Amino acid sequence: MLRRERRERRERRERREIGYLRRTACTGIEIMARHERFLAWQRAHELTLAIYVASRSWPTEEKYGLTSQARRAASSVAANIAEGAARFGSRELKRFLNISLGSLGELDYHLRLARDLGIASEEDWQRLQLLRVETEKLVRVFVKSLN
Repeated sequence: MLRRERRERRERRERREIGYLRRTACTGIEIMARHERFLAWQRAHELTLAIYVASRSWPTEEKYGLTSQARRAASSVAANIAEGAARFGSRELKRFLNISLGSLGELDYHLRLARDLGIASEEDWQRLQLLRVETEKLVRVFVKSLN
């Protein structure tokens, strides 16, 4: 029994170090990237998808302006978490998490501007802001956990 527990513990540790393995019906085993296990990255990815969906209805004259800037800021959050997770050491990860926080601040302004210009509806703005704030909280907790 003790050997089995040790083996299971070792296997869990190895999965944590190389990323999680997930079985899928059609491909057998799929390797999950290291960053995908972080709740902050998962929420940032949800935020990015929500921004892309919401910004589809924004005016076409804003395609290369506000739409592009909001999408870039949102995708930058998840991308920086992924890049930090791929680096070696918590110091590098913390640096990229701080960059993600900057992108969340930038996104806050873009969403506020879209609402104030009447480009985004009040309900869209509230929904996206709620998701943005939740993402920001998770990233901040993640940064604190690395201290």
